[in-house]
Order: sequence, then C-alpha cells, then structure tokens
Amino acid sequence: MIRAYGGTAALCLREAEKIALVETVSGTIACTFGDLALVQARLGAFPGMQVRDQAFTDIGAVLSLLAPATELDGLTRLITELTSGRVTPRWGK
Repeated sequence: MIRAYGGTAALCLREAEKIALVETVSGTIACTFGDLALVQARLGAFPGMQVRDQAFTDIGAVLSLLAPATELDGLTRLITELTSGRVTPRWGK
C-alpha cells in the first residue's frame, strides 16, 4: 500500500506547476503626493515588485515594499531618477 501512495505522490509532484523561489527584501519609500502616482505606476510595472502597504501622511505616503533581492540596484536607480533624487528607497537586509 505504501508503494501506491509513493507512486501517486511522485506523479503529483511531476505534474504540479513549478514556481521559482525568489529571495526578496523589504523596503520603504516615502514620497510626496506629487510623485506618488508616477512612483506607484512604475513600481506596479516592475516584475516581482509588491507594494505591501501604504500609509498616507499630511504631505504624501509611505509605501512598504517587497522586492526581488537581485533587482534592488535597478529599483533604487529607477525611483531616484524618476523623482529627480527626491525619493530614495530604503532597503532592509
């Protein structure tokens, strides 16, 4: 009977959808309302990027992010250039 279950489990594993595990890093971005829509749009188009939460302040918002570890340099450069240096993501390690 154990062989039957083992064979079934192996078949399920072979047929199951494969999902790559991607190391991620959390971070935050604080920006003014003037930059918020553009930053959100670019982040939404960036592969593997997740905006986990956003908290509004009197002048803008603070976005909590989850990003692929391999993309941190590119994301930082994108956001910094997009906002002419007004916004720089802060990444945890």
